[in-house]
Amino acid sequence: MDRRAFLKASAALGLGAALHPLQLLGAPRTRLRLGVISDEVSQDPERAIALMKQFDLNWVELRGVWGKHVIFLDSYERRELRDLLGRYGVMVSNIASPTFKSTFPGSAPIMREGSAHPAELDQWEVLERAVDAAHYFNVPHIRAFAFWRVADGERKKLMPEIVNMLKKAVAYAERRGVAIVVENEYSTNVATGAEAGEFISNFDTPFAGILWDPGNAFMAGEHTWKEGYEKIPKGRIQHIHLKDVRIDPKTKRKHWVAVGDGVIGYVGQFRALIKDRYLGALSIETHYHTPTWEQSTIESLRGALRCIRQA
Repeated sequence: MDRRAFLKASAALGLGAALHPLQLLGAPRTRLRLGVISDEVSQDPERAIALMKQFDLNWVELRGVWGKHVIFLDSYERRELRDLLGRYGVMVSNIASPTFKSTFPGSAPIMREGSAHPAELDQWEVLERAVDAAHYFNVPHIRAFAFWRVADGERKKLMPEIVNMLKKAVAYAERRGVAIVVENEYSTNVATGAEAGEFISNFDTPFAGILWDPGNAFMAGEHTWKEGYEKIPKGRIQHIHLKDVRIDPKTKRKHWVAVGDGVIGYVGQFRALIKDRYLGALSIETHYHTPTWEQSTIESLRGALRCIRQA
């Protein structure tokens, strides 16, 4: 993408002078490594980079690219993507892989969310592809999950087996110099901060960590960022997702909103991260796409930057 094409892409995203990042950055970028998940902006990584550069951001988390999950790109596509990232000085913060976002063998899930990857692929092949992608894009860790959530009684019996499965996965990734960060996802068996803290206590290697998502924790029943965050050993949080939630006063239904416009309390969360010297990256993951994917990400970036300024 040359300068003219870059500016054209920026204009298409609606990132004109009114949204110039110098008007939004209230804190040095070095305080927190803010970035985006690529497909929360667009399946076209050039559009995602155009948005990031307008906000002076350098970190991107890779998930969907050109209609494929990044771990399924062919050799030509991977090379094209790596060259694009290099040209614009964008670094990859995480491979958002769907590893173990699936049914644990023999279990009876009560929750599922979407379709993470082609059904014919074995979960160990998904893991291998994710680790390979981390090597290719020079990323320190990949995301994984703790399988689709089962009923509480079954979960209590199943968790030791899930821990053992993740230990095997971590051992494989560690041999290749890649860490695994397990996301607290409300549709899986590690949904809250409390569950994440309990889960990670089973691992004594720095190659196992937590991907902390306070929005997911709220959806799973925790009331603020603090309730779950304080239950996770701080050195074990290696990556963070940012999204916010609002509760409709009439229906009591929860819905996603821009970071800073909901109930999570991100000023306090950012203040705690700075105090605790958090060194990982934070990715905007809006989960709402109105009026467009790009605009929802812009709203959340503006909200996150406003909260960082106040932290």
